[in-house]
Amino acid sequence: MLNIIRKATGNKKFPFVYPCVFYNGVQNYNAPTNLWELFENSELVKNTWINDYQLINVQNISDEKLKEKAWSGILQFFLNISTNEIY
Repeated sequence: MLNIIRKATGNKKFPFVYPCVFYNGVQNYNAPTNLWELFENSELVKNTWINDYQLINVQNISDEKLKEKAWSGILQFFLNISTNEIY
């Protein structure tokens, strides 16, 4: 996603996104205005989004190691192949 933004804007950072809801319903708006309250486990979601994300750098994992992990290894293996073919 960052590559798409970089190519489109020349910028390496994500743009600020301001959450705003325009409501024009018949009933009064009664949904939470706090984004975290919309999730079942709001603390988990909040901590996941606020803290650093988990990086899995497929380029640093050997093909043999990827083959040990059935489903995630398959995805990572093909991501590794597709990246090597593109660049």
